[in-house]
Amino acid sequence: MLLVALKSVWYLLTYLVLFFGFYRYKKSDIRLNGIPWLAITFFAIMCFNTLVAGVINIVSIPANILTLSFANLAAGGALWFVIIKAKQRQQYFFEAFDFIATGILIIAVAFVANAQFGTGINVNYETSDPSVHLRLAMDVFNTGEVSGMYFTALNNALFFELLSPLTASFYYYKFFIVSDILMLFLSGLMFLAVIRRYLLKPFMKVVGVIVTLIYLYGYPLNNMIFGFEYLGVSVSIIAMLIFFCDCFIHKELNHWFIAALLGLGCLSLMVAYIMFVPVIYIGIFLCICTYLIKQKNSSNLPRYCCLEQYF
Repeated sequence: MLLVALKSVWYLLTYLVLFFGFYRYKKSDIRLNGIPWLAITFFAIMCFNTLVAGVINIVSIPANILTLSFANLAAGGALWFVIIKAKQRQQYFFEAFDFIATGILIIAVAFVANAQFGTGINVNYETSDPSVHLRLAMDVFNTGEVSGMYFTALNNALFFELLSPLTASFYYYKFFIVSDILMLFLSGLMFLAVIRRYLLKPFMKVVGVIVTLIYLYGYPLNNMIFGFEYLGVSVSIIAMLIFFCDCFIHKELNHWFIAALLGLGCLSLMVAYIMFVPVIYIGIFLCICTYLIKQKNSSNLPRYCCLEQYF
């Protein structure tokens, strides 16, 4: 049990190294909104873990918190090396509205989570589908092997293993439910991140919160109630991709940084729910091409075409 606890602590430490390394890595010359980028960073690391797990499985290395902790440490260490060497860190701004909106999301999610699962975090899904996804997560947890559409199974397995010192394996289903609730909250935060740049006036901010709640209590809540977490997570990945396309159009971030994150997100979407892939891949490609053509920058079009085909 001590060894299991030490592995969990080690993974958490390396996760934090990568999390804050990515968060503080300079992505833009302008100050960015700090709250949305917390959600973006969280999903980016989930996507990174998905990539690493797929690669190391090719050479028969199991995907678990121990092996992925070294990947997190390597990536996080590289980011911090660049940050320290360049003596530049990303600057953020924080507004009261973002804290208020996030608080409203937490209350909204806590309300429906309590109504659905109760304070005891009891199983109360409307279908039996969650049992399949719990089994898939436990398969990854027990074997360290990933295949097919493994995004949610892998990240749930890592979540289970991280929290495993807290309880017996019989109660891991509660971790599965907590993960569902967390993904519901992050789906709302990701939607808010996408529309945040357009919420400038007080009226638009109020409308933005209302629209976010309507969105939250629509498809994402449906996925939580019916246990279709992989669908909800996939839509959040799509939201992240839209966010980066929007940053590309507004020249907010370094284009190569955006390209890398788009590639990582596209890969993750493929192994999260492949049915969403065709329209999203085509959409990203058309978005980039349309932007470059409108900017009369068609000389760069082959470069981005090759880049998109590579991803």
